[in-house]
Amino acid sequence: MEDKIKIYISEKTARILDKDAELFEFRRKDGKVNRNAFLNTLILNYFETYQNERSSLLQKIRQELSDTGISPGNQAYISLSIMDLIAKDVRSSGRLDVTVSLKPTKKSSDLIRYIEAAYLEDSTLSGYFRDMFISYASIPQDEREKIIFREQYEVINEAIRLNRKLAFISTRNPELLYVVSPYAVASAKEELFNYLLASYRNYPYTFRLSRIRKAMISAADTEISDSVMNALKRMEKYGPQYAFYTEEEICVQLTDLGKRKFETFYIHRPVPERIEDNLYYFRCSANQVYQYFCRYGKDAIVLYPEKLQAKLLSYYAGGYRAYMKAAGKEKS
Repeated sequence: MEDKIKIYISEKTARILDKDAELFEFRRKDGKVNRNAFLNTLILNYFETYQNERSSLLQKIRQELSDTGISPGNQAYISLSIMDLIAKDVRSSGRLDVTVSLKPTKKSSDLIRYIEAAYLEDSTLSGYFRDMFISYASIPQDEREKIIFREQYEVINEAIRLNRKLAFISTRNPELLYVVSPYAVASAKEELFNYLLASYRNYPYTFRLSRIRKAMISAADTEISDSVMNALKRMEKYGPQYAFYTEEEICVQLTDLGKRKFETFYIHRPVPERIEDNLYYFRCSANQVYQYFCRYGKDAIVLYPEKLQAKLLSYYAGGYRAYMKAAGKEKS
């Protein structure tokens, strides 16, 4: 199959597809986003789930119609009509004025031929993929990541089930083969990405699912020390994207405006163990606290630990010097 397939979708659906292709790092050699590779991967990894859900719904509709006395032939026709109405209702949420071109790859061409031969019914190939993409776009981002990286996700879970070590490479460091003891796959509370939590060289580590490649199950049994296991459990609870190596308490003093910011700024917000008036106490990754509170300015002051306080002081001092220089009030 060589011809490109034109698929008409809404601007909202197109925006989600393009965003995922970028966030999940589908890129050409020149660094540009490779939308076609992403869409082909989506079809390969989502087809089975999407078609099973579609077939299950169709079967339920036919089952309901079977007790009405309608002839089997009319039941099939009515069932397909209801399915089409459902699809039209979903599509009505946005105008289908964005055209996406799909060029099948060697991996996807056989599956696309199969879909065309077995599942189109009264639809077109373009219409089938349009409804598939709309269905995909309705799923939370962390679940979409599991779809796109289904192979890695399934291998990781199988390694965890078998209590075996896992070998893989990461797109962040493709020259290094990681051999880890996997603990769990956890989703960030913001439903953005999934993370493999694992012990690597007896330290707690976190790896984003979409950056794991060539995952293989090792014959060696998992080995996780008590201290690392405790850290991994806390990472799973408070923020799987942040590794931490100490249970040192962190105390942050917030102004009234800082308190309002804490209620509003949800993304990557650390979970306090307790709050005493304007003092917020945490036992999570110091890096998470640093990245989250560095935008608060004078409305959040780290009282301890001293090392984290000094890091934020250096951050603000660097910003102050840069602004003074830009304003011509400090010599370079």
